[in-house]
Amino acid sequence: HQADPQLISDNFEEIQETNSSSFEVLSICPTELRRNLLYIQYYILIGNFVIMVLVPFVMLVILNGYLYKVIISKRIIRSSTRQTRDQKIAMILITIVLIFFVCSLPRVVINTYEVFHLLVWRDL
Repeated sequence: HQADPQLISDNFEEIQETNSSSFEVLSICPTELRRNLLYIQYYILIGNFVIMVLVPFVMLVILNGYLYKVIISKRIIRSSTRQTRDQKIAMILITIVLIFFVCSLPRVVINTYEVFHLLVWRDL
């Protein structure tokens, strides 16, 4: 069993006050792996964006587009009540895709900013 790579390390620092009491301060710092520019670029761009956002979004659009097309093509045969129900289902499908996009957008913007910031300023 191989250990999982850590992205964040815990650094403890003991601070002494003048009245001889001491306390520990916990600071969270990135590890060397997290500071590696290639790791950040490929993990964030490929692993996080492509696999977690782009592929699911494209699949949702394609599959829901196909369902919408089938619902619309069957519109001529069906009665008006069934047609209304089918239109509501089609709107639900479109809403699902839009909600996925809106929920994923902040993460994409933050990750894009981080990668851009690292490429331009080489700073975390």
